[in-house]
Amino acid sequence: VRVNAMLLVGELRSKDGRPLPAALPTLATTAGDVRVPLEVRVAAAAGMARHAEAVRAADQLAEVAKAVAPAIGPMLSGPPSVAGDWLAGRALAIVQGLGPAAATKESLAAAARILGDGTRGVDLRIRAAAALGAAAAADSGVDVGRAVDSIRGVALAGLEEDAAAAENRRADRSLGSAAAPGGIQPPGGETEPSIPQLVCRRNAWRLWTCAEAIASEDGSTGLGPLLGGDAAAAAAKVAATLRQAAMSLDTH
Repeated sequence: VRVNAMLLVGELRSKDGRPLPAALPTLATTAGDVRVPLEVRVAAAAGMARHAEAVRAADQLAEVAKAVAPAIGPMLSGPPSVAGDWLAGRALAIVQGLGPAAATKESLAAAARILGDGTRGVDLRIRAAAALGAAAAADSGVDVGRAVDSIRGVALAGLEEDAAAAENRRADRSLGSAAAPGGIQPPGGETEPSIPQLVCRRNAWRLWTCAEAIASEDGSTGLGPLLGGDAAAAAAKVAATLRQAAMSLDTH
């Protein structure tokens, strides 16, 4: 009942069709309250994200960001779990969308911890990279050089993880063929690729997101420009390499 009630609060709309502004404080307070059961917080976060996605003007952004910013840190700081990671991922997406106005030093520090934690899921870490790239500033207290290294590391980790899974699938198929009578291969050989197309597209998204988090194509946004000098130039080269790899994967 509590979950459904919170979902309803998130779905309330004003006469102009936008999410009802008066509902946002309740959603943000609930999503950021660690005493509330996770399933209720998840329901609140879904509504909170709807408000963030509906922002269309600067005054709306400031209003929504002010309401959600206090909730972001607690949403990112829970222990790993399916629900906790979903909550964290939604918080990171909100920060990425709203930018610095929705970020605090606490939330950016939590995002940096998630990015650098090799035990967390690859996609969650990449969302943390995207949030940092969109919201971190020179005075945010983020170790930018370390974050850029972590982004490069998680981009590689995603590729290695999927390559290992492909090897396992190939090995399973080889064992299955060997176990067949006479070791007979299926007609036409392999009937499906070892790396499915959607996995390739996911990796294209991962690489592109990592590139943008380090430095946009025009160099105006991302973590790399905060480094300055030769370090910024080196980061831009890493971003360009990741971006080209993403485009190649998407094309082929």
